[in-house]
Formats: sequence, C-alpha cells, structure tokens
Amino acid sequence: MGRGIGALLIASCLAVNSASAQTLNRDARGAEIAVELAWMNDPITFPYELRAFIKNGVVEVHGVVPSPIVRKQALNIARLFGSKHVLDQTDIAAGSLKSYVNVPSEKVVAAAQARIGRGLPQLRSTVGIECSAEGRAVLHGTASTVAEKLALSEMMRVVPGCLQVENRIQVGDVASAGIVQTAEYLAPSRPTSTGGVAIERICRRIAILCPQAKDVEVRQLAADRFHIHFSATTDAEASRLAAHIFGQEEWKSLRLDVDVSVPR
Repeated sequence: MGRGIGALLIASCLAVNSASAQTLNRDARGAEIAVELAWMNDPITFPYELRAFIKNGVVEVHGVVPSPIVRKQALNIARLFGSKHVLDQTDIAAGSLKSYVNVPSEKVVAAAQARIGRGLPQLRSTVGIECSAEGRAVLHGTASTVAEKLALSEMMRVVPGCLQVENRIQVGDVASAGIVQTAEYLAPSRPTSTGGVAIERICRRIAILCPQAKDVEVRQLAADRFHIHFSATTDAEASRLAAHIFGQEEWKSLRLDVDVSVPR
C-alpha cells in the first residue's frame, strides 16, 4: 500500500513539473515575442533582425547591429520589456547600417498590403494598416496565432518607407495552442552565429507558411545555401508545401534544397 502511494506521489510530482515546465516555456516565449515586437516599434532598432532568448530569467540578445548606439538601445528595450538581467550576444558590423527612404504613406500602406497578401494570404482580410507621413506604421485587426502577429511586424521591415511598426493585432483563442504546437520551430535553439540566426528565421517562416509540415530540419550548407527537410502525409501535400517554400520572394536570393519524406 505504502509503495503504491509513493508511486502515485512521484507520478503526481512528475505531472506537475511537466505542466510547470510547459507553462514556463510558453511564458518565456511570450516574453521573447514582447521584446521583439518592442524592438520593431522603435525606429533605432526596427531595421535590424534582433532575436531575444530568455533562460532562467536572463534575456539573451542576438543579432547584428551597425553601432554601439543601436546595441545600447536594443539592450535597454530588452530590459524594459523582458528582464532587468540582459546578456549581450550581439555583433557590431559597420557595414550593416540601413538607411531610411522617404516614401508617401499611401505607397507604404499599398506595399505592406501586397507583402502580407503574398506572405500571409489568410490574413489579407483581417489586418488593417495605417502609416503616418513620418513612416510610423500601425497594424490592427486579428490573427490566429502569436506567431502570425510577430511575422506581420517582421514583414514590415522590407517595406520601403516604413520606419517603425506598432503592432495592435489581437490574437484569437487558438493562439496559445498554436504557439505550443509550433514552439520547436519558432525557437528551435539559441543561435551561436549569424548562420544560426538565419536557420532560426527560416524555421519560423516554415512554421507559419506550412504548419502541416512535420519534423522540420534546416541545415546551412554554405553562406547562401540551405537544406530543408520535413515530413508530409501525402505526395500532394509534399508538392504543395515545397512549392510554397520555393515561391517565397524573400528567399529568391538563397539556394534551397528541399527534401520531403512521405510515409508509404
């Protein structure tokens, strides 16, 4: 009897620890996204692909910035929206400075709408965009997942004339389920190099573009070449997902090798 009760207590503790770990992981990812959205809502850090990774209450800041001033701003925002404990993992590259191009606000909105229509067509009718004459964009409307909300802000980086983006997108009830289901693709590992950041970004995009893809693995073979492997349930699904990946405008400059496994 005592041995049985002991086993039940151990099983109960394991279940509680597992649930607590899932909650902590989900909370940490939510905090990471909050930091990344805040970077994109600041004109100093907006142009640069910065990534936040939170572990044991410490925010690691990864990415390439053009100057100590941009680095300092990124770290200040991470402290404000993430944690007062910040670990700087950024690299400074003078040639990475990005210039701002003044574009009429109506053209910024049109370009952003076209971009969203190509990258996230399912949100074309649910997302609205406003832009001031100074290039400050505001996104409003709804998305199904937190991953989609983050992707919308990231898309604005390549829109000429956009200086910063305030993301007011409301996420539906399925957001929590979506972020758990795609967590391994949204943040598969903490990158240790620029290549790692590129791999992590590709994994994120595949998770959003092709949520049906399973067992996604991305390997960098050269500076501009990546091998992508994933599993699909049918040949038709495999062809459709592969075509979707090859059709992404932002990856036109990359050489992609796509390998799909279909169970027989």
